[in-house]
Amino acid sequence: MEDLKLLELEIHNVRGVRHVHIFGKQINEIAGANHQGKSSVLESIDMLFCGKKATGDKPLRDGEEDGYIRGKVGSGEEDVVFVATRTFTAKKNELKITSMDGVKRGQDQLDRLINKKTIDPLLLMRAKPEERLEQIRSLIPEETIAELNKLEGEIQVAEDERKDAKKSLAKIGAISKVEKIEEVDVSELMGEMQENEKHNSAQRAIGQSFKDAANIQGNLDQKITELQKQYDEITAKLEAMPSPHPFINLDAIATKIKQAGETNKAAQQYKQYLAQVEEKAKRAQAVNELEEKVRALHDNRKELKDGIELPVDGLVIDAGDLRLGNIPFGELSTSEKMDLCTILSMNLNPALRIIRIQDGSLLDQDSYRRMVNLILERGYQAWIETVGGGHGDALILKAGEVLEGKALEEFFKGLQPQAPETPKALEETEAF
Repeated sequence: MEDLKLLELEIHNVRGVRHVHIFGKQINEIAGANHQGKSSVLESIDMLFCGKKATGDKPLRDGEEDGYIRGKVGSGEEDVVFVATRTFTAKKNELKITSMDGVKRGQDQLDRLINKKTIDPLLLMRAKPEERLEQIRSLIPEETIAELNKLEGEIQVAEDERKDAKKSLAKIGAISKVEKIEEVDVSELMGEMQENEKHNSAQRAIGQSFKDAANIQGNLDQKITELQKQYDEITAKLEAMPSPHPFINLDAIATKIKQAGETNKAAQQYKQYLAQVEEKAKRAQAVNELEEKVRALHDNRKELKDGIELPVDGLVIDAGDLRLGNIPFGELSTSEKMDLCTILSMNLNPALRIIRIQDGSLLDQDSYRRMVNLILERGYQAWIETVGGGHGDALILKAGEVLEGKALEEFFKGLQPQAPETPKALEETEAF
């Protein structure tokens, strides 16, 4: 059932209210001085409909042992649908609903009647962009929200991957170019070196043998007679031995091997350079692909958000907030923001058609009139808190009760500016 309003609201010993009984009109302005219970009247609407969490830890008026909030809900005086009563004691917080149409109701049904977060358009207007979008979620189809959530997750993953890929690419940094140098085959040089070493080793052995034999020959000069036979053998041996050849100079080959090592080192550096260039190209390609993926996901999200139908022509979700036409929400005028949030708040509460405005004193005369006209045009009911005497038809609260009769007259009399007293000296001058 839709088009319901609060036909009566009775509050007793709740927060700043002693006792108030209000017969709901389309525009219900609650005015008076500060700290007289005005906010408590508006808060009692939340406390009645929005569950125990909305009542807070201390719903009772200071010094009182029991209290209640009672609301009569319907579409007209003759069409009451149900009466909801929330009763408080020091140990009790109970909700009772009496249905006039025979339908059994509980807190679950009340939760479906009223949007807990967006009943106040001024709060919606002053909310942070992410909070404002969260509050209007109920205007968006569930499948669209699911698709948006999926896209948000994919965007987050892709942006994280892109971030990691950029870090990986940055680690390589600038690569100094290395000229291409072919490696030298050192194995042939090493083989030649080994053969020459063998030759030199053999020549060393021959030279040493020849030297040893010559020494023996010199020592045996005095023993020639007894050692003639040995001398002849050794002479024969010496005659049979080949003469030693000159040593081969190894410096040239050693120089070639050293040069080959340096050449091969440069060739390895060139290989490493090619590997770095290839790796950098791969990482750059990965970054480019992720950039494209993130762009595509953002485009998909924008297309999806642009397709969301909101209750104001030209209103779309863009860049983490609302946008009206080509103008971001933050750049709209105050009156445009107020009109927009008032319409959104009404659309967010299609069943129990109540708008609660707790800081109505922040509205100037024109803004107040604009908001009231919007509410009247769309058939909603407003409960507005203001400071002072209100806008002509307000209920005035003092000490938690509605002022009536002489007390009300005295209140408005106190609001009228007093004529300044005429100084005595001036009176005497005027007499002359």
